[in-house]
Amino acid sequence: MRRFAIVLVLILLAGIHATGRAQGVRQTPTLAECLKLVQEYPQRRYQAARSAGQEPKYAEIQQAKVKLAGKYAARFSIASVKPKDLTKLAQLYAEAKQYNLARAAISKRLASPGMSDSEKAETLAAAIGLSLTPPIGDEKIAQAEKYAAQLDGLGEGAIRHKVEAHSRLGGYYRGADVDEKIVEHENKVLALAKHLDPAEQKTLGPRLVNSYIGLAEVYGDRGEADQAIAVLRRGLAELADVPEAKRWITPTIERYSLVGKSASPLEAASWLNGLNGLNGLNGLNGLNGLNGLNAEPGPQSVDLRGKATLLQFTAHWCGPCRKSYPSMLELHHRFARDGLQVMFVTRLYGFFEQQRELKPEAELAADQRYFVEHHGLPFKIAVAEARSRTASDEDTLSGPRSNEDRYFVGSIPQIVLVDRQGIIRLIMVGWDPANQARLTRLIEKLLAEKSPSA
Repeated sequence: MRRFAIVLVLILLAGIHATGRAQGVRQTPTLAECLKLVQEYPQRRYQAARSAGQEPKYAEIQQAKVKLAGKYAARFSIASVKPKDLTKLAQLYAEAKQYNLARAAISKRLASPGMSDSEKAETLAAAIGLSLTPPIGDEKIAQAEKYAAQLDGLGEGAIRHKVEAHSRLGGYYRGADVDEKIVEHENKVLALAKHLDPAEQKTLGPRLVNSYIGLAEVYGDRGEADQAIAVLRRGLAELADVPEAKRWITPTIERYSLVGKSASPLEAASWLNGLNGLNGLNGLNGLNGLNGLNAEPGPQSVDLRGKATLLQFTAHWCGPCRKSYPSMLELHHRFARDGLQVMFVTRLYGFFEQQRELKPEAELAADQRYFVEHHGLPFKIAVAEARSRTASDEDTLSGPRSNEDRYFVGSIPQIVLVDRQGIIRLIMVGWDPANQARLTRLIEKLLAEKSPSA
């Protein structure tokens, strides 16, 4: 694989050199050309692997990209490049994960005299991006907000950069689940988008779509599904010419339209913590005797009527999910005697942490150790089979509709509250400490309602 990467880089460089010779210009890649090569490197590697009928090794490719960026970055220095090139140098340093050098290059550029608004906008947008690189702390976020305020003070020629900057900040706050900041930055994005021409709107389409979805998720988390749907429908109307709008917004509308409807049964080939009195892992042939865990062939289905239920769609690789587990345990211990059942829903992914191409039984055993032994989760966990992708379309998943399909899961954790009648009462995406109080209030309300047999 390393030899393949070296050959590919040599081919790319040879193409640049050949173009230079044909045009009678220098053969050494410029800073801009080096940055472009680095940014395009992963996609070229992905395409090459798929053309060879192989699954790309994403971690290895990203590591190779960092090394390539470091190699190119070593050709330049903050002291030697022209002021106008410092922003691109900062971006190249960032690709090489040399963040101290990247920040130094940005600081020097911002101190350069005679910058135009467009140059300053480009630099401030890059500075915000650097502020949001890990590790992210309060000081870096505060600095990013200051850069955004400076960017907002520029003229109309900086609108595109303003959209990108507020979209980045909105995306960060969505990951951190800070509702007030999500609303602030996503609303700024949508207000600015009205001043873009149709071509720019189409180019920035994915960012605009994400802003509508981000706002809708805030309303959904607050239990205002109707308001979430209204925001999303406005997005569909205002972004009618953006290809991603229908593809991404429509299933999000379907998700919040589930509120007030009957919850679909859960189906899984395997269950952790047992089902119908069984202990251990159930459902995949060949698991008998696996670490002493029971296994029973055939899928199992669970009807959610009869008990108030808290579902969480989760995964072993999901950081925000992991942060929610102490609260899930607390809710379970507090309300289980009153009739609440907490259930997790996940599936096999073919990997666990650094282990790749895992067989189902190996990943199930890893899930058992992760969810049950490490996190101490006592409730039932549905583990569906892995899903396959078609060769022609990465976004098209083959096979019958899954639990995720039926609940229109787009991001995780996704939490679904179901009452005793089996009716969905809340869909919540993401996790932050405020969510526990919201869930507690609604769970108390659901448990106080009469059961179907009463």
